[in-house]
Amino acid sequence: MKTILFWNAVALETHRRDFDSGERQVGGPTRVSRALAIVHAAIYNAQESTNPHAGGPRYYLPALVPPAMTPMGPANAAGAVAGAAVAVLKRLWPRQADRIDDKMQEFCDAEVAAGANGRALMDGANYGELIGLAMYTHRLADGNERPDENVFVYQPGHHQPDPAQAAQKRLSTHWGLLKPFLIPVGAGGYANHALYFADPPAMGTPRDLAAVADVQLLGRASSRYPQPGERSPEQTTVGIFWGYDGPPPLGVPPRLYNQLVRAFVDEQAKNAAGTLSDAEAAHLFALVNFAMADAAIVAWGAKYHHDLWRPVVGIRQGAPGLGPASGVLAGAMPATADPAWLPLGIPRTGQTGGLHYTPDFPAYPSGHATFGAAACRVTALFYAAKLGVPVGDVLRHREFAFMSDEYDGEQRGDDGALRPRLNKRLTLAKAIIDNAVSRVYLGVHWRFDGLGAVAPDGLEGEPLPADPAGPVQLSDAHEKRLGGVAGGLLVAEQVTAALP
Repeated sequence: MKTILFWNAVALETHRRDFDSGERQVGGPTRVSRALAIVHAAIYNAQESTNPHAGGPRYYLPALVPPAMTPMGPANAAGAVAGAAVAVLKRLWPRQADRIDDKMQEFCDAEVAAGANGRALMDGANYGELIGLAMYTHRLADGNERPDENVFVYQPGHHQPDPAQAAQKRLSTHWGLLKPFLIPVGAGGYANHALYFADPPAMGTPRDLAAVADVQLLGRASSRYPQPGERSPEQTTVGIFWGYDGPPPLGVPPRLYNQLVRAFVDEQAKNAAGTLSDAEAAHLFALVNFAMADAAIVAWGAKYHHDLWRPVVGIRQGAPGLGPASGVLAGAMPATADPAWLPLGIPRTGQTGGLHYTPDFPAYPSGHATFGAAACRVTALFYAAKLGVPVGDVLRHREFAFMSDEYDGEQRGDDGALRPRLNKRLTLAKAIIDNAVSRVYLGVHWRFDGLGAVAPDGLEGEPLPADPAGPVQLSDAHEKRLGGVAGGLLVAEQVTAALP
């Protein structure tokens, strides 16, 4: 699996450097998820073309398939994967072309030093370049080129600019119309987001008000812990740990979840039965990145359909007389609305100032929750099939260590203080839940944006955290489909079925 992990790492570092450059060529979590899916589609196809796992299916149109290579030796396969990855990476991030070429040279030198035939390696690379070009070309007109529309609806319940960011715009407003990678499409060739997420609770209902009270205490800028209901130091750490909200040193969530899967793969490789071949690793990381790319499509489609305001707006304007449409908010909370409320905010890692920021797209469903659930569930399904065990066993009982770059001992918070190293022991199910609830602790999401008060069936019975948001007012069936976790789990099921 070392070839696949090498190029996966190159792709993640290329994205990180792009965010650290000041001139981003692939910006935002939606576009990054698409880019990483294209890279891993090329890697998967190159691996399958030269060394297929039991004749597994390939992800591309027959018309784009180059003639098969013969003979198909290990050096051909390694070269093809490298050539395919480089072809896509250099087209998506052309400003880093020289560095990507250097990584290609580093890879080839290491392969030759390990005994690979240099000519076979180059033959493979040339072939892989054709596959990479085919993948890149295949996705050129998939809808990613649609410009964003920065028109806000200044009415109760609707997403509005963050008060701490006067010039905030709306990101990826038409992403729901992007051509999916593997999930089913409906009329017009688009995915139907309503199949993945139940509607959020209506404003002013008991369920909605419980979520307001929940985040108002847990997500506020200054916690008064140990007062009841206030955010604890551990919860603050959880909020930051799962951040990756676009700061230059770290990038965005798809990089985080690739790192998480890498940590899980490393743990499983300690046992011979859990060690992946290059063909298996190419398959797994293709599934992970296809799932996150498709998760972004349905999540952002739902976001701009529901257009739900974030806590920083909802809490500040949650009483009659407050906000642009003053006096018209039905079911308001005059006793608890707080016109001065601010969230802890997304981590501004490596930067100073800019406190209490909220992301620049609507609240429901949570992108973090949808991405994380899709990536972790795909991984659990993959290993359950490989090991011949129930998927619930992989989700709930296989622990692994993971260190987020937010707590790698090198990053500084927006207060300038160095954060310590934190190596968490997780299961995939715990990662799904902690990742979703972390957004409440930052004050940037309502709890139901991530998950309902009843665990989705796809979590195989995993219990919820000890502090769910108030009494359940909706049916259990509705709650199981509420939020990004439920949608991400379904995306994972569909992607896995489409590329078994």
